[in-house]
Amino acid sequence: MYIAFGFVFFLHGCAQEKKERTMNILTASQRIDYLKKNIKRYDYEPLYYIDVETNYNYQVLVNDFPVYTNFDYELKGGMTFNINNSILQSGTQKLEIRIYPESINEVTQKEFLGSKGYFKLQMTQTAWRKDGGGLEEPKTILEYELPKEDKQTGNTIDYAKLKSFTDSLSFEAKVPYVLQGWTNGEVFKEEDSLQLKAQVAAFYQDIIDAYQKKEWDYINTLYLKSDNAKYQAEYITNENIEKFQKGLDNSKRERKFFPLENYKLGIYGNSRILCLETISGQNKGYSALGYRYETKEKTGVSFISLYLYRPKGSSQFQIIR
Repeated sequence: MYIAFGFVFFLHGCAQEKKERTMNILTASQRIDYLKKNIKRYDYEPLYYIDVETNYNYQVLVNDFPVYTNFDYELKGGMTFNINNSILQSGTQKLEIRIYPESINEVTQKEFLGSKGYFKLQMTQTAWRKDGGGLEEPKTILEYELPKEDKQTGNTIDYAKLKSFTDSLSFEAKVPYVLQGWTNGEVFKEEDSLQLKAQVAAFYQDIIDAYQKKEWDYINTLYLKSDNAKYQAEYITNENIEKFQKGLDNSKRERKFFPLENYKLGIYGNSRILCLETISGQNKGYSALGYRYETKEKTGVSFISLYLYRPKGSSQFQIIR
């Protein structure tokens, strides 16, 4: 995932409109200097992880931000992922779990959840040892399994008759940083979804064009402010800041982007975040910014996360994650 700086980026009307770029494009050394100056270091830097075991398709959201989505029939079983990026400050955090029927193959899902499915989630807290000795022993702060009874009615849940299941929980997190995130973003309205979808598609298409032209500094500058937040939340070292900021233009991948089609407008962050996500197949729920790549070592498919928000009082989208 490559992340950056929503400076001035004009998007007017539909996805086919030509957009004017008026922004200060920063070089790798300028971005690295900016990030090193803005990432604060702390005596204790906690990291929060979620571990999931399931045969269902699912999506996990923290503070209404999607931290992991899976509809790939080949990726059943266990998965572990970091969630610091969605924790903006210490306090009570919201956790939402969305369960969907498992996939049979690349294009087909079962209609119902079924009675033999399972979903287990464990959240842990750890931190890097300051002596360089790796991660601390993880401390479990939350465990979850699909409930047998409905919280409100007390009735037994018959998963064989359900096409989806959603549950909401909360947990306490203590982090040393405070991120503004999307809290100051405009609240988007459902009635504007068609116009917003076209505007977001235009942003995505511009990113695709920039990749094809290998405009690495432009891409990384767009993502810079988002990178700053991500690096802070995950306490990225100065060494890795340099590695990540120089990594995109050093990539030997030959990318062939998928057409921008078969997607929907995703709305998250309490209606303050927009994205485009695919609506079917094993890539369902992934970013519509996907491509096939080829290197000397291997070929494969990858997806670039791209979540947008619009600061209050602004007419311009910025990349938030």
